[in-house]
Amino acid sequence: MTTRPTVLLHGFASSFAHGWVRYGWVELLGDEGAEAVAVELPGHGARVGEPVGDAAGFLTGTAARLAPHGEVDAVGFSAGALVLLRLAAHAPGLFRRIVLIGVGDAMLAGAAEQTRAIERALDEVSGTRGEGTGAREDAPGAGRSSWHRLVAAGHNSPDGLRAFTRSGLTDLSGTDLGQIRAEALFLTGSRDPAGIPDSLVAAVGGARFASVPGVDHFGAPGDPAVMGHVLDFLTR
Repeated sequence: MTTRPTVLLHGFASSFAHGWVRYGWVELLGDEGAEAVAVELPGHGARVGEPVGDAAGFLTGTAARLAPHGEVDAVGFSAGALVLLRLAAHAPGLFRRIVLIGVGDAMLAGAAEQTRAIERALDEVSGTRGEGTGAREDAPGAGRSSWHRLVAAGHNSPDGLRAFTRSGLTDLSGTDLGQIRAEALFLTGSRDPAGIPDSLVAAVGGARFASVPGVDHFGAPGDPAVMGHVLDFLTR
């Protein structure tokens, strides 16, 4: 068994603590001798209040920050998985193995509508916030959509999430995924509307795909079967 430091990239409107720590990923990796390395997406988590900047700057800066760790493994969920794909193509020598959770062809095909839905949710939530970044408990319409519930949860600020959405960091259209040299595993729950990642698997040389029965999109990071797939792949 060989392990590497393992980079964890959370999903949209989440954070390292909310997306990974609360499900036990740090301990899970530690039990296998792997150090968990946090990467907060721009405008999220510990980076709330910092300028979001452009996509190229984030990719270059993150690769430089990770370089001292040597060759690493990485796991990304949803938006974090899309960013991980860009990062692995940008710095192909940095990664040994990567796991992409909760991304698929339906997500890519519906990206424009998804962005509009997020913008609408941010507009709605911005009108229900008091001062600071926490959502008011009496905020109306909290159940109107999964995006509304996500951005209203108070983990991040609407301004930071809006800047991230507009940064283009999750846009794969200009990325040559064929540059990725890491072994790649795509994991999608059978109930995840992101769909099957056929085009992504085909674009990343030698990539594998596994569907996890009964798992939906937002439940994936905390699902024991998903965790098992990830550990099996990283430690084999």
